[in-house]
Amino acid sequence: MRVVLGTVLLLWPSGFDDGVRHFEAGRFPEAYAAFAAATAEAGDDASEALLYNHALAALRAAEWLEAEIAIEKATVRGGERFESTRDFVSANIAFAQCERAEILAARPEAGPIALDAAIAHADRARRLWQQAAVTRDDWPEARRNVERALRKLDVLRKKKADAIERGKKAGPKKPKPRPNQEEKPRQRPGERARTERRRLQAQLGELSPGQVRRLLEKLRQKENEKDKMRRARRRANRKALERDW
Repeated sequence: MRVVLGTVLLLWPSGFDDGVRHFEAGRFPEAYAAFAAATAEAGDDASEALLYNHALAALRAAEWLEAEIAIEKATVRGGERFESTRDFVSANIAFAQCERAEILAARPEAGPIALDAAIAHADRARRLWQQAAVTRDDWPEARRNVERALRKLDVLRKKKADAIERGKKAGPKKPKPRPNQEEKPRQRPGERARTERRRLQAQLGELSPGQVRRLLEKLRQKENEKDKMRRARRRANRKALERDW
């Protein structure tokens, strides 16, 4: 698609000429910035030709949302005669989105369903190019692009079918346990106590005889304190029962 040039350049907002030069030189981000500035300067007086150029530059710069907005505004300005042009440009936007989605779907972590977005964009491009093609007999680009979209749909659907088949052969993936969720081997009755004794014996083996005596004395004191607490709770419970009766 060619950039629409003005017949009287003096009427264009400043930045329009820069946008044309950048676009023809293949500097699409610069062309997009220039046309965006020209559109903003023109405001409500922006013509369909200016908005069309803005849409093309935004498309090439991968600013797809802005490209869609600009071409819709151009259609409002241009009226019914501009609708087929809008369909053609919108189809190009959809096809660019399809190719981006196809690249993302090729990532190792992506599954077959990731290709659905690419298929949807390709089908939208096919439909819009087809709408544009039927409006004129002298638009071979639109007809070639319909065939291009159909070929892309065949490729994408085959990729999805192959990915599904590979998934069936591989079987369901088993989730890897997280480090803090790994299943610990179950211990038989009495094994936990024996393990605890072995651990304590290993610790005692690292201590001097004096340290061992002091440790055992502390353990006995703690056990005596626990025993006193248990007896106190039992006496309190008995007194509570006596009061209830």
